[in-house]
Amino acid sequence: MNLIAGKRLPAPPPFLKKMVGAGMRHCPFALKKQLLTPLLQTVFAQSVADGDLDFLRSRRIALRLDDFGECLQLSFDGRRLTPVAPTRTADVIIGGNSEVFLLLATRSVDPDALFFNRRLTIEGDTELGLAVKNWLDSLDEEQLPPWTRQLLALTRRWQTHAA
Repeated sequence: MNLIAGKRLPAPPPFLKKMVGAGMRHCPFALKKQLLTPLLQTVFAQSVADGDLDFLRSRRIALRLDDFGECLQLSFDGRRLTPVAPTRTADVIIGGNSEVFLLLATRSVDPDALFFNRRLTIEGDTELGLAVKNWLDSLDEEQLPPWTRQLLALTRRWQTHAA
């Protein structure tokens, strides 16, 4: 079991992390973009409509999954949040292992606690990183698509039973 800021999650088998990590690293960027763009558009449609992502216009954020050896860069063009090819350094890099991102997504742990416990890192433009954190904290789960809410609820139940 992994203990992260007081929350216990079962550690995935090492072979699973290697397999998923290799798949993520070797997946062509064009395929990642094709798969992730509609997903991001659906999940964050309300934020786009409300102008909540305007602070990201022409900026790049990177989400670095340390245990998978993968870094995903995202940018907002004024209409949608999309993956972008890593042709330049992101303005801010938010890093941590997959368990940390799972805890963030389900709001099971305060992001500040993860940061101060050095489980979550912010490199580069820390002001932009904090703006991203604040935007994610302000998301109203009820405005997310039903399938996203169901996935988050399932993940929370898994976390509860794993503890």
